Amino acid sequence: MAIKVMHLLPKDTLGGAETAARSMRDLRRPGFSFRLQYIVETTSVASRGSRGIHIARVNNPLAHLVALYRIVVAHPDVLIASLWPSMLLAMFAKVLRPRMKLVVFLHSALPAHALDNLLTLLALKICDEVWADSPKTLESRVGQRTAGRGRVISFVVARTGVRSVSQYGGPRFVFWGRLTHDKGIDVALKFICLMQAKYPNAKFDIWGPDKGERANIEEQVKELGLEGAVRLMGELDRSEISTIAPEYSFYLQLSRREGMAMSVVEAMQQGLVPVVTAVGQIGSYCKSGVNSLIVDPESLGKAVEELDNLIQIPGRFEELSASAFTTWADAKEYREDVLDNTAKLMQR
Repeated sequence: MAIKVMHLLPKDTLGGAETAARSMRDLRRPGFSFRLQYIVETTSVASRGSRGIHIARVNNPLAHLVALYRIVVAHPDVLIASLWPSMLLAMFAKVLRPRMKLVVFLHSALPAHALDNLLTLLALKICDEVWADSPKTLESRVGQRTAGRGRVISFVVARTGVRSVSQYGGPRFVFWGRLTHDKGIDVALKFICLMQAKYPNAKFDIWGPDKGERANIEEQVKELGLEGAVRLMGELDRSEISTIAPEYSFYLQLSRREGMAMSVVEAMQQGLVPVVTAVGQIGSYCKSGVNSLIVDPESLGKAVEELDNLIQIPGRFEELSASAFTTWADAKEYREDVLDNTAKLMQR
């Protein structure tokens, strides 16, 4: 009999957790069945009340009740819960289906806020296993609380459409992900402003859904006089990354906090050279001057000088690009890691 696996997330967006989960949507592997369950399902009856009222917000209790009903009816053998809005719902499901295996999946080395921390700590007490996107996340969020029940899951999704090396095409930078304060886009804009002093043709495209930061970004762009250099491109389907990546040379993400930082991994798979901060797990796989440029947010001028030196040396960019790609060439893929760890969990 197939092991029924359900992955619970708040909603379907551009984030790394959601993208990784979607990579398993078309799963075809004997012995397993996989289903995604969102608290807010924008295209199904789960997103509407009994009178056809659209439920657009994750904090609507009716959305949680409908999702809980679907979990109970589906009767999964394993429920994987990602991101803090899913935790309370997952705990209720575990109480109603005590034989179901509950996996708490963590995606950031630091909690988003106090409520995130509280709900996650409660879920850790009753879950069967805790998964994390990186050793840093597992160490920071869990420590010794799970007594050997912690697992690190690879965040390398299927390598379709990747290119092994990027040719330098000028100082063109890109970011894709949620537009939040934690992503450090404000710091990235300051970096671009300094780059323009050396390279007036420097460009920076920002892709992703607004999560409360777009207005601040637009205001800062005007204050810094970057209207001709910075573009807010709107939302991007992850399947389009391999299409847009050849337009750029560098992936710019100066985050304040991260877990594995899936967007950085995706950029490296495309041969883009990351210009990043060493937060979360990023510092473990991004090596400045080898496959990336590590930036100290307090020394942006120094980072600009280092990038200028890189650009000026013929062939140096291509070396870093090739190294960025090979960093993940032999890594285990996400879906295989999830299924292997699910099978081990069911044998416990």
